[in-house]
Amino acid sequence: MNLGLGDVFLYFQCPVCGCLQIAEFPADLSRYYPPEYYSFARDPAACWGTRKTLRRIRDRHAFTGRGVLGRLLARRYPYRFAGVREWLAVQGVTRESRILDVGCGRGELLYDMAEMGYPCLTGVDPFLDRDIEYPHGARIFRKTIHELEGSFDLIMFHHSLEHIPDQQETMRSAARLLADGGHCLVRIPVASSFAWEYYRENWVQLDAPRHFFLHSRRSIVLLAEAAGLTLSRVQDDSTEFQFTGSELYRREGRLNRSGGRFGRAELARYRRQARQLNAQGRGDQAAFYFTKC
Repeated sequence: MNLGLGDVFLYFQCPVCGCLQIAEFPADLSRYYPPEYYSFARDPAACWGTRKTLRRIRDRHAFTGRGVLGRLLARRYPYRFAGVREWLAVQGVTRESRILDVGCGRGELLYDMAEMGYPCLTGVDPFLDRDIEYPHGARIFRKTIHELEGSFDLIMFHHSLEHIPDQQETMRSAARLLADGGHCLVRIPVASSFAWEYYRENWVQLDAPRHFFLHSRRSIVLLAEAAGLTLSRVQDDSTEFQFTGSELYRREGRLNRSGGRFGRAELARYRRQARQLNAQGRGDQAAFYFTKC
């Protein structure tokens, strides 16, 4: 429904761990990852002049929490990775830490991190058309995580793990690449949520067929523990999109139709509900922090 194609896919849910998963991987995924797909279409370096200066001021506020102008800019033009300060606030992670972003697309987050003074940044995404090396040092490789060598202090999956078919092998590779005491951040949609239970096939984060595995809170922990990683904390970060996107699917069958606008009071209600669900551990996405002991 994200693209309005109307193709149908069968999913099943494990009765033991609650993981929701596609029954059969599509033979050709190119139909569902068009050239304008968001993680490949955006060029983080395509910004210059005054706009680039203002963007950097806004981004610095996102990373540090400082700067009045940055805060004002963020209100008007929200930063896409608004939670970055908390994602990086894990024990032992500093600006000098070796950081890997798995499934990073063109590396928009890594580009911004390099702009903010992080020198040791690597990204991998097998669906890129080529390797990318940005002038300030962030390196993006057209590879899978299995092809990497080396050691990292922080490995991040920002809504990428659900797109990967080999879940166990991927988490084992992450554990292999982590330094002792290193951290693995996994941000994913969560099937053990109100949105999945209420909207079912209209749940916007089901995103068939791109999302192969939609973990429950139990199943993601079981997956990580099997790879030798220990859960340290969970941060619920769902937003009103679980309602607005799902309502558009239910009402119109796709996201990008002009008739899917929501009133101010309705949006405020959805935001309030999202905060309540996060507090209850019932939101439809979360950040899971794991440690290699």
